[in-house]
Amino acid sequence: MSRFEKIYKDVPQGQKNRLMNFRKNHNYYHLNVGDRNWKYLACGNGRQTVVLLPGTVRSAELWSRLISEIEEEYRIIAPTYPAFDSMREAAEGVAGILREEKVENIFLLGSSFGGWLAQVFVRKYPRGVEKLILSNTSGPESVMSKGRLVITGLSLPLFPEWVLKRVYKKNYLRILSDVGEEEKAYWRAFMTELLYLRTTREEIVNMYRALCDYAKNYRFSPGDLESWNGETLIIESANDIIKEDARKRLKELYPQARVKTFRSVGHNAGYIAPPVYVETVKEFFSRV
Repeated sequence: MSRFEKIYKDVPQGQKNRLMNFRKNHNYYHLNVGDRNWKYLACGNGRQTVVLLPGTVRSAELWSRLISEIEEEYRIIAPTYPAFDSMREAAEGVAGILREEKVENIFLLGSSFGGWLAQVFVRKYPRGVEKLILSNTSGPESVMSKGRLVITGLSLPLFPEWVLKRVYKKNYLRILSDVGEEEKAYWRAFMTELLYLRTTREEIVNMYRALCDYAKNYRFSPGDLESWNGETLIIESANDIIKEDARKRLKELYPQARVKTFRSVGHNAGYIAPPVYVETVKEFFSRV
């Protein structure tokens, strides 16, 4: 039995086949930007390019279901994050990929941490972003308290790799408490494979350093994008780990944004990609 079959042994065959077919038909590209080696998916057939930014789990494959739903209509670029430790470095990495792919204008969708990065990116490179979707995310002031920032920054480097990975996986699976058992089996296996076969200690520690950088060093205001001509959609979930107060603050940051609230899906709506999510994304991107 292969390692893949061992890890995914409790996952329904249809879900395993879908992931294997996705991997078979989607190759990674590699690019050095500064001191980091970025890998990313570049696929799709459309004239307009959609950039998908994942959360702290880092992997472009988190978007496999959404990519499969929209790649016939759009060109897709989806990075897997390397071990950057600041939001500036992250934004510059994404910009480097776009230069390499000769892309000037994008539709940008970021979920969770990816939504934080998207907010940094649109302020640093506003001319290139035509449409922005902030999915299940928040502004920097809602990430964590100053005390927790200090504790996180000091304590994370002290833990051994196996502890970091166990906590990382436990926290992610807690977020999936609102999905069905078959979905849980898939994401449990996916996280096991990703963390124990494809993730380093440095990548975990630096991801949290970037998170702390966002919370500590960034502050946004409704006037930041007054000269930007793009459109914004906020996607939120009523039962999200992003609490109601944080969701309210995000909407206050983007008073002109359209808002879509889901009742039946939680924090990972973009990755699970139910039909209502896919339809919302497609409708917003197709608006003239």
